[in-house]
Amino acid sequence: MIYLLLAIMSNFKNFTEKIRCRVIPITRDRRVWLDEKIVDDDLYCVFMNGRSYELGEEYDDFLCVTADNFAELADVILRELYARGFSSSDYKLINENYVHLDYSFLSDDIPWVAWRNVDAIVKGDITDEKDYRRDKAKRGRWMSYAELVQVIGKNQAHKIFEQL
Repeated sequence: MIYLLLAIMSNFKNFTEKIRCRVIPITRDRRVWLDEKIVDDDLYCVFMNGRSYELGEEYDDFLCVTADNFAELADVILRELYARGFSSSDYKLINENYVHLDYSFLSDDIPWVAWRNVDAIVKGDITDEKDYRRDKAKRGRWMSYAELVQVIGKNQAHKIFEQL
């Protein structure tokens, strides 16, 4: 029994902390950006707001980014938003206390990660159509509150707007 416990204890590794952030950019006239995404082989399908999206199908979702620390997170958010034609100088973190541990005792080559899950509301302005930082491959659209309710549901849309 003690040998089994020692064997398990020797399998412990240090966790690396990473940040997974759902970014919600909002304009001064209260429009929210949703990315246009396609279900890929890794996901197989996506279930959102009572509807299942199958492989290859398009769906709207928030911009999601990952980073190793909060300084890097700010950089990633700004770069991704500029690529979508949005400029901002600040953001507000909400729901920042949720941490998910991602680990396995069965594999030595899989890193152990403590994912800090946060949401960020970013206020700003849409940049000029000819802005050189825009990336045509980043697809999505700006939605008013009414359109957002249609896509993500009234409860989730209300939660976003009550944080403003």
